[in-house]
Amino acid sequence: MARTIQNLHGSRPTHRRRGRSIQGPTRGIRLDPPPCPVGNGPRRASCALGRALLAAAILLSAAARAEAQGVGREIPTIAYYAAFNEFHDGDFDDALRHFQGEWRGAIKKPQTRWLDSICYHAMIGECFYQMGHLDKALEQYTAAIQLFLQYNDWMIRVQFPQTIRPLNPQACPWGVSQRGAKLGDFPTSMPITEGEINVNEQIQRGGIVQQAIMIPIHVSEIVRATALAIRRRTELLGPLCTVDRLTLDLVEVLARRPGLPNHWSQAWIDVLLGMAQIAAGKPTDAIPTLNRAILAAGQYDHPMTPMVLLELGRMALYRGEFDAALNHCHEAGLAAYYYDPSVLEEAFRLATIAHMAANRQGIYPTLPAATAWAKLKRHRHLQASLLLSAAECQL
Repeated sequence: MARTIQNLHGSRPTHRRRGRSIQGPTRGIRLDPPPCPVGNGPRRASCALGRALLAAAILLSAAARAEAQGVGREIPTIAYYAAFNEFHDGDFDDALRHFQGEWRGAIKKPQTRWLDSICYHAMIGECFYQMGHLDKALEQYTAAIQLFLQYNDWMIRVQFPQTIRPLNPQACPWGVSQRGAKLGDFPTSMPITEGEINVNEQIQRGGIVQQAIMIPIHVSEIVRATALAIRRRTELLGPLCTVDRLTLDLVEVLARRPGLPNHWSQAWIDVLLGMAQIAAGKPTDAIPTLNRAILAAGQYDHPMTPMVLLELGRMALYRGEFDAALNHCHEAGLAAYYYDPSVLEEAFRLATIAHMAANRQGIYPTLPAATAWAKLKRHRHLQASLLLSAAECQL
């Protein structure tokens, strides 16, 4: 069932009364009050008081609706994350159906969708990509990017924590990072402001009034899904991506750095900007941008670190810099253990290619430990890929 910003459980039909359209939570409240009389007399004062009382009533009504209708639910949904079990198991068809189900029940605003659909589009596209339906995958990645462009300044409205806490996790089974970075502990959910803060001003102008509410969203997952969509779309379009209008719009928007200034979250802007610069065929711009994006606040790994290191490794591999590619992909695999298991398969596969291209002997050293871990965790897709990489090293 569709969820809306004001109503995560559905919409109510529109009611009309005495010329005033009070639309259900799906649309907000449209108010076009008659103008107050000109002058400073009692009628004008009474009119102004009426407007103020109307604004207060809207505030109370919207707050009651928000509390009653469960607006505080986190986004994306628990069911979205549950579908990753099937995805990592290599059951892409079932994962696709579950991601599509979440897309159908996504939050909807008038004539468009909201930020959560970026995640659904990206992962629907990723399922199609893994199954070889590249035309359908491209459509989904494009839809995710179009939604991001529509809400390109959304991170400005997020209440980020000011500082990052260090994470003290268990050791990775297949190695230790040599980069010296700390692991950052980032909140899964952060509140974002959605709607009008100054309702009285909106009433004066007329039109739709949407009371400002705080919605908990999984910021890092939305950023990760956006970056994934940009990466895959670049891969699928090839040289055409450099002259694509959507790519040019991405670079233009992200170059304005639509986020909080002088804040650690600027690293996440760099993640997206670096991916967009690669899409635009500007690797010399992308490399320093992605190098900045590796760490948040200059010292902490973060949920997008694995993807950034993987992309740097891929670029080094294509340039024939096999040692650098191997190092980046190895570090991507280590960071992915803590933050993003979906990067593991590609990181190990590219690391194995770099290992063989550099004429190194034997199996890529981390494959046995990683294979045992994948078997233990029942990541059958990763396990199969690791076994195939080990076999290729023996040819």
